[in-house]
Amino acid sequence: MKNSRFSVAMFRVGFGAVTLAMLMAGSWVDSSPLAGAATSTVSEGADPFGWEAGSLGAVLSDQARPVVDSDLPDPFLLNDGPNAYIYGTNIASDSGWLNVPVTYRLADGSSVVIDAMPDVSSWSLEGFVWAPSVLAVADGYVMYVTTHDPTTGRQCISMSTSTSPIGPFVDHSETPFVCQDDLGGTIDASPFVDADGNNWLLYKNDGNCCGIKTTIWSQQLSDDGTRLVGESNALLSATSGWEGWLIEGPSMVVNGDTFTLFYSANRWDTDEYAIGYATCVGPVGPCERQIDEPWVESGGGVAGPGGQEFIALPLADVYLMVMHGWDDDAVGYGVGGKRSTYLRLVRMTDEGPVLVQR
Repeated sequence: MKNSRFSVAMFRVGFGAVTLAMLMAGSWVDSSPLAGAATSTVSEGADPFGWEAGSLGAVLSDQARPVVDSDLPDPFLLNDGPNAYIYGTNIASDSGWLNVPVTYRLADGSSVVIDAMPDVSSWSLEGFVWAPSVLAVADGYVMYVTTHDPTTGRQCISMSTSTSPIGPFVDHSETPFVCQDDLGGTIDASPFVDADGNNWLLYKNDGNCCGIKTTIWSQQLSDDGTRLVGESNALLSATSGWEGWLIEGPSMVVNGDTFTLFYSANRWDTDEYAIGYATCVGPVGPCERQIDEPWVESGGGVAGPGGQEFIALPLADVYLMVMHGWDDDAVGYGVGGKRSTYLRLVRMTDEGPVLVQR
């Protein structure tokens, strides 16, 4: 189970999803506070949790300091013009589920946490909504989430649309968008755009549910992101060793002619969970691991890092990575742990991705 177990009343944002104006200006090394500049307004959910005083520089300097100091696993960071938004796996609240919590800051400096998808699809159930991702298209936004199909008992990918990044995202489908029933179901969708402007979707067959090999797949999307194009392509399958025969949570960085496939591996509820990567010839593969050990693993106060996603920065070959991780002294929900959200700077080099240390 990947569900968040903490009440929404415990949700605390250290930085949250805020304007990236300083990043866009190349001043990510500054330690002055970021100002919010969101233009959207909402009628619900004025954030009762507050925002801690802080700065992007401080968050990046202190590797153990989360940007969201609450249980928000499988984070996705959307940079939309001057604004940014962090989405995450469902959260239980006193009044029910927040299926897709999204946090961002308003122009007056206040913050909100609302449900970007108040209603799940007609074929699905609440309480099993994981790992949202959002693709900005010409006429709006497309969200892909993992959710439950009770007719098969599988976790599958749902697709919904909205004219706003904060929703409401609406799914009009009667069946899953992607579901490899014979391979255990499909989870962890992540869109990316290639150098030619084509949209693609990564996902993982959920074979670890039922003794089937886990593989990361890619498939092309239509220009509006609402239809699959062509066949699926197997990119990378789990191996033994540190991966423990389990890979998931894919994301792709396209940097010039280089396609770098990142993934999470091993059991999500342990400190063995970690991030690896492979390089790919293109969006349909083939892909090949460049190292036989984790790229990012437990350490520095953060245990079991994973669920990584990336946005490009206007600095040569530099990307901002968002990921989740446990506090190293409380790994697992059974001991009161939480998977907070962290930021890291990554530089793509000829030798592979490198974490940028402040």
